Amino acid sequence: MSLFQISPLSSASTTTLNIVLSFVPFPFSLSYLLNGFILGFSSIPKLVILGSVTGSFIYVFLIYIVVRKALRNLRNISSPDIKRFDPKRKKTVVEDISIKTSTPTRAFMKRDISIITRETQQIMMLIMPIMMPIYVAILGFTGAFTEIMGNTGLTDLSIVLMGYVVMNTYILCVSLTNIETGGETITASLPIDPRQQFNAKLPYFFSTIIVAALISVLFLIGSPIFYPTLFMVLALVPSFPLIGIAALLFKIRLFGKLKNKYALEEINQEYKILKHIVGFLFLASIMALLLYMSYIAYWAIFTVEAILLVLVLFVYNYMLPKQNWKIKYIL
Repeated sequence: MSLFQISPLSSASTTTLNIVLSFVPFPFSLSYLLNGFILGFSSIPKLVILGSVTGSFIYVFLIYIVVRKALRNLRNISSPDIKRFDPKRKKTVVEDISIKTSTPTRAFMKRDISIITRETQQIMMLIMPIMMPIYVAILGFTGAFTEIMGNTGLTDLSIVLMGYVVMNTYILCVSLTNIETGGETITASLPIDPRQQFNAKLPYFFSTIIVAALISVLFLIGSPIFYPTLFMVLALVPSFPLIGIAALLFKIRLFGKLKNKYALEEINQEYKILKHIVGFLFLASIMALLLYMSYIAYWAIFTVEAILLVLVLFVYNYMLPKQNWKIKYIL
C-alpha cells in the first residue's frame, strides 16, 4: 500500500521508484493515474503524471492491436473467401519450386517461437522473468533486505532473488512443455526424436532467466549490498540453466515415461497436481543446496555446480539417447 502512496514523497529513492513504475502499462500506470484523480494531481510529481499518462496510452494502444487482430482472425475463420471454379480461367504452371530444409532442432525451435508469439498464455511465459527485476527493484528501494551472512557475503536479498529464479524457472519449464499438448498419444507414437524436441527448449534456459537476474542486480547500484549480491549472482549464474534442464528432465520423467522411451508430452496425467508439487520441491531443493554452499565458500558453490553438470549430462543421455536415423524437416 505504501508503494502507491505518492502524496507526499519524502524519500528520493521512493520518488525514483514511482517514476519508473509509472511508465509500466499494466497494472502500475493506470493505478497511478487513478490515484491522481483521487488525491489530486497537484500533490504528484510531474514525471509520475507523465509516466502514468504515457503508460496508459501504451496500454490502450496494445489492447487496440490485440482486439483488432482477434476480430480479423475471427472474420477470416467465420467467412472464408471461397472462389468458384472457372473453366475459362488461365492455368498457371509453376516450374521453379524451392523447398527449404532444416535440422530437427531448428525446426522445433521455429515452431515453438511461432506458437509462443501467437498465444497470450505463452507470451506471459516470457513476461514473467522480465518482471523479476521490478520485484527486486521494489525490495531494494525499501532497504529492508540489507543483511550480509556467511563467508561469501550472502545477502538476504540474494536469497529472495534465488526464490524468484526457482519460480520463474519452473513456470518456464511447464510452459515450454505445454507447447506439446494436443494429440499427445498420436505425437508420442510418431517417429519424432524427443532429444531434438528437448534441445529446442534449451535456449530459453540459457537466456531469459540469466538476463533477468543480471538486470535485477543493476537496480541495486549505489546500495551497500550491490557488490555482494553481484558476486553471488555471478557465482550462481552457471547453475540457472542446469537447474532448468534438471527440472525439465524431472518433469519428463513424471509425465512422459513410456514403455521404451520418454516423451515431452504429458502422457501420464494421473496425480497431476501432486506431480507438479513434487517437481517444484525438487527444483527448490537444488537451489537450497546451492544457497547453503554459498553460505560456506565460493569453492563449495563451484563444486556443487560441477557435480550438477555431470549428473544432468548423464541423465540427459540416459533418458534421451541419440537416434540412429537422420531426418531433414521441411519448413
